[in-house]
Amino acid sequence: MLSVCGGAWISAGLMLLVLPPVLLLRMALNALDGMLARRTGSESLLGKWLNELGDVISDAALYLPHAARRFPRCMRCWPGSC
Repeated sequence: MLSVCGGAWISAGLMLLVLPPVLLLRMALNALDGMLARRTGSESLLGKWLNELGDVISDAALYLPHAARRFPRCMRCWPGSC
């Protein structure tokens, strides 16, 4: 959710101010999540996969608005639709 909100702020034009603190906070929360899982003994293979999947989705939510602002023509034209 943090990354989606950060992505919305990035698309609003505040990308240089918002991206570093959002990335730092996301990284800290991700580290705490892993530490908590290890400390409570609730690690699992599925949890590791879901953690990585969440990281990829989170990164996409942060970087795609930046790409859309930088390359608006490329983001409008999906393969097969132009």
